[in-house]
Amino acid sequence: ARFNRDGAYVMTCGQDRAVMLWNPMRQEEAEEADSALRESARVLRRPIKAYTGHSHEVYGVAIAPDNGSFVSCGADRMVIVWDVTTGRAKRKIPGHTHRVNAVALNADASVALSAGYDKAVRCWDLRSHSREPIQTLAHARDSVSSVYVRGHLIVSGSVDD
Repeated sequence: ARFNRDGAYVMTCGQDRAVMLWNPMRQEEAEEADSALRESARVLRRPIKAYTGHSHEVYGVAIAPDNGSFVSCGADRMVIVWDVTTGRAKRKIPGHTHRVNAVALNADASVALSAGYDKAVRCWDLRSHSREPIQTLAHARDSVSSVYVRGHLIVSGSVDD
């Protein structure tokens, strides 16, 4: 699960092959209300929107700072760029040879980074429509399980020793 920058919304993903958008505050507020409103809390536990487009389990999500888009990744070896409002996939990026474990976005959401079971971190220019990564970091000896970017620094974690 990932919260957006101000914590007002959260996105979850999993085995159902979908990314879900939630407003956790609505649920909290309803649960604190009197019993007449508790019934409506059940309705508020439903997601605001479901984003479907992955063919296998979804492992990761990263939300753009402007909340207008996000990227997701999963066992289908895809990174998908989504429009939050329309719910449509803006771009599907193949490129990993095995499942994609994690994704990250740089500060202005112009570059997506994906970490894969194929031992690589790939950097994708989201302003172009190239199917090739702008950089591939093949430094790990085993599956790369996490990736983080801040400025020009990229940090990844893998299961190698």
